[in-house]
Amino acid sequence: MDVMNYKGRGFDTLDNWLGYTTLDKIGSPSKTWVPKNIDFSQKISVKDDKIAAWIFDLNRRQAILIGVGLSGIPINYGNQNQAIIKFFAEPQKFTCYDVLMQWYKSRGASIVNDKQEEHDEEVNQSDVILDYTKILEILG
Repeated sequence: MDVMNYKGRGFDTLDNWLGYTTLDKIGSPSKTWVPKNIDFSQKISVKDDKIAAWIFDLNRRQAILIGVGLSGIPINYGNQNQAIIKFFAEPQKFTCYDVLMQWYKSRGASIVNDKQEEHDEEVNQSDVILDYTKILEILG
């Protein structure tokens, strides 16, 4: 799903949110778009006036929030929509956790998985796997 601001201003200049409301089943009465019915929403502050907003995977019944400006996505496949889906929907080769572990190992650190064993610094996988900003704090 793409979203465009036809005034030519970036989404960072607007008060806007991307969100969705699910239905119980196909053909069920529509829910009204009010805060109590919204399943998920996210403020968007992208400088572009065109964004790739969501990928809806109907087979897995997943909504993948993208929320990135279309001008920043390199296209090597010819079709922009196919390129976006390929880039964002395919499994990643490395997780943030993998990158962080490689960083520690390359500096001679030994990785300790036993919480009872003595260690200098504690990094929990659950703390960094979904939030790359925590990794940037660790890496300095």
